[in-house]
Amino acid sequence: MVTAARISTDEETTIRAYNFSIEAGKTNLAVEMAEQLLQLDPDVTRAQVMLLRAYIAANKPENVFETLILLLEQSGSNMDLVIRYVADALGTAENPRRWVGVMDRLVDYLPDKPEVHLAHGFVAYKGGNFEKANASLNTALKLRPGWEEAAMFRLSWWNDIGNAEDTRDFSEEYLRTFPSQSRFQLAFARLLMQWGDEAEALDQFLILITREPQNTEAIFSVGFLHLQKERYQLAAQMFERYLDLEPNDDQARFYLARIAREEERYQSAMEWLSGIHGEQFRFEAQLEKGRIMSDQDRLDDAVRHLAGIVPRTEREQIQVYLTQEQVLRSAGQTQQALVLLNAALIDIPDDPDLLYARGLVTAKLKQLVQHERDMRRLIELQPENAHAYNALGYTLADESLRLDEALQLIERAAELRPEDPFILDSLGWVHYRLGNHSLALDNLRKAFALRADPEIAAHLGEVLWVCLLYTSDAADERSSVDLGG
Repeated sequence: MVTAARISTDEETTIRAYNFSIEAGKTNLAVEMAEQLLQLDPDVTRAQVMLLRAYIAANKPENVFETLILLLEQSGSNMDLVIRYVADALGTAENPRRWVGVMDRLVDYLPDKPEVHLAHGFVAYKGGNFEKANASLNTALKLRPGWEEAAMFRLSWWNDIGNAEDTRDFSEEYLRTFPSQSRFQLAFARLLMQWGDEAEALDQFLILITREPQNTEAIFSVGFLHLQKERYQLAAQMFERYLDLEPNDDQARFYLARIAREEERYQSAMEWLSGIHGEQFRFEAQLEKGRIMSDQDRLDDAVRHLAGIVPRTEREQIQVYLTQEQVLRSAGQTQQALVLLNAALIDIPDDPDLLYARGLVTAKLKQLVQHERDMRRLIELQPENAHAYNALGYTLADESLRLDEALQLIERAAELRPEDPFILDSLGWVHYRLGNHSLALDNLRKAFALRADPEIAAHLGEVLWVCLLYTSDAADERSSVDLGG
């Protein structure tokens, strides 16, 4: 193609030869084709951009800088667009650190342009020079106070390096000074959600909605926050308001169906699900219909409905099996659930989710040999699966079998997921079976503090009762244990 371009000096052939050369990593040929295009192409800017890209691919900083300056000085060129292109190209190159020097020279050449300082900061950040990146952002914001794009970069960069406290302080001060910067406020609120500060995130979203009543992103986020906290009425109000603005959104309908199901308004839930037609949520909506039928004690209808779903992928088939199993188990049809899972694992052998589900069912049915076989196989397939270690360890502990081995299994699960309340519950329970009452209480208290689950509460209550009745330290336990709730 390069030979054809050399012979023909045809513009289209030259561009094609240039693209082939870039893709093949033949940067010298790409430079040659870009230079040839400069002589042929009346659109000089396009040819210079192609030459710039070729020099970047060839790792030639001096040529990159010279071409960049020529491009910026070209009459009619969009300087801001060129700077953005260069920053993106250099920041995403294989070694961004190599290109910081080019951006240093560009800052010296155009010291009064905030776009240049922002671009400089981006390349420095990608190159790992956070101090220089931060200084460039400061300069950009000084040259253009309140510049939302630069502020957004600061939000992202500081969060990436774990600078949460300074990020929060900067964001709050920025919004006090520039309260109408909606994109920044939305990004800050989402970051607060990421940090787990739902209350402050909610405040930020509500301020934004008050100022912009049709801000759909903020409205949806408020609905989601209320849903997470089980404030169903407030969540429904927000999702319905969102649908008034975005009537084709299936996710909002799905959440409204979930709310109606939680409130046992099953007909309403079905109506919301029937309005879902898009590919993304249609399959999950069909599964949810089966769950609702089960909630209504319509087991036969639920089973028929789920059996009629046609999955498009193996993953969807697995989801159908798991939902069918959950429906049968919730109806007390544990043996039928086992029959289903046995068939499912013939259809899709060694699937981890199906193995885990069957392990839970066999544990419930006291089929401990099959339970252990499935959990051992799951551990073999997924050595980092904390739930498999925990399930097997808990079953052994609950049956008072091989307690030392049960402890080892649960301790391994706790290593993998140290803050999982159900694993801590298992750890407390196995220590109780071993007679280590103090360790049992410590772990069960911690588990209950993380999640006030009825089963954890029952274990904690049983251990407390035994300690108070039978240990010689009963008096100390009475003084140190909160028996209130």
